[in-house]
Amino acid sequence: MQADRVIALRTVPAGVADASRRVRHNTIVADVVRRVPGVQSLAFIDVPLLQRAVRGSRFRPPMSVPHPAGTNTDATITPEYFETMGMVLRTGRGLTAEDRGRGGVINESLARRYWRDRNPVGEFIRYDDGAREIVGVVSDIRDFSLDYPSLPTLYYVWDEANPPIATIVVRFAGSGPR
Repeated sequence: MQADRVIALRTVPAGVADASRRVRHNTIVADVVRRVPGVQSLAFIDVPLLQRAVRGSRFRPPMSVPHPAGTNTDATITPEYFETMGMVLRTGRGLTAEDRGRGGVINESLARRYWRDRNPVGEFIRYDDGAREIVGVVSDIRDFSLDYPSLPTLYYVWDEANPPIATIVVRFAGSGPR
């Protein structure tokens, strides 16, 4: 991860927020932040960065691989997240809006855990209610704690079903805002 010139902001709509209000709130906040001089890219993620509170993932491990000990986690992001955080695409491709509900990108730690000797692109991560095709693998980052190894993570596309609290990550060009 290239953390220089990146800031993270938490955003919470006031009062009770239904899905349409969350979308409107996040759209307004993103539009305002994009107008700040020097903003290069902006993305959303549904978990707070650099906090040890990690939710486990609901996906089922591949049947052919014994489930090793440890936590897997999910993160819902907008497609610009990898670029904004300076993450490197190792194989496959990044996420697009068309991947919503269908595709996901995994990090290197998750790839090593379940697909040690083969390329996971084109494989499926299964949930009780369906599956997501792995479309890419990205570099690991320490987004939950700087002193804790990267967690095996599945990234999938942000949608209106996300919680009302969002973390916005912003990358600045040059030396950042003045």
